[in-house]
Amino acid sequence: MTGRWPVTGLSLRLEGFEGPLEVLWSLIERDQLDIHQIPIAHITDQYLRYLQEREWRDLEAAGAFLVVAAQLVQLKLQVLLPAPQASVAEESEPDPRRELVERLLAYRAFCSAAAGLGALAGERSLRWERPPGLPEVTPRVPRAGSAEELGRIWSQLLARAAPRYATIVRELETIASAMRQLAAAAFRARRQGRAGIYFHELMGTGPRRRWITGFLALLELVRRGRVRVEQTGPLGEIHIRPRSRTGEVTA
Repeated sequence: MTGRWPVTGLSLRLEGFEGPLEVLWSLIERDQLDIHQIPIAHITDQYLRYLQEREWRDLEAAGAFLVVAAQLVQLKLQVLLPAPQASVAEESEPDPRRELVERLLAYRAFCSAAAGLGALAGERSLRWERPPGLPEVTPRVPRAGSAEELGRIWSQLLARAAPRYATIVRELETIASAMRQLAAAAFRARRQGRAGIYFHELMGTGPRRRWITGFLALLELVRRGRVRVEQTGPLGEIHIRPRSRTGEVTA
């Protein structure tokens, strides 16, 4: 059988149709025609009318539709015109209408299969499949060893697991010692020709507990009248000036 009805037309999409065969099938369904007894004259006229009503923007798609139109016209002429005296060999040729019917039925079968596959794909997308399990791991059997070798390995494991100790020495600074340091630093600054010393110079970058202890010691020195403090404003620098003649402080 010669393939006069091109399958390439099936991949064309135009105005909601997949191709020429889709248009033919739509016309057959619309007019409720028998697929096995297609009135060629009627379906050809309807197909040509459809082509006249469309606005063609894709010349390649229009060419595929026009090829089918020419084949339909040729088929219509073969049906309407009286057939000449045919030989025995020509009488054995298949009816051209049969080829058209087979093409249409094959087209619809492919469309139905595609729709079914699309439905299955949509249903499958809503499922969640359990991932495969972990691969089976073959246990490694240790090789046989002597008692001395096992003992050496055991000693190495114990050495790795031995606890590690660290000695932490905490520097304890009392308020009394901080008072002596503050007073001595203030008087030393005066002997060097300075009016006093700033609190942050004495504390430096020490830990927080040293700042707390130093501030309490400074308050105690102020209470005892050993030093005088000045501050330019809230959260400003604290300037310490000595008041007594000596920097000795008794706790």
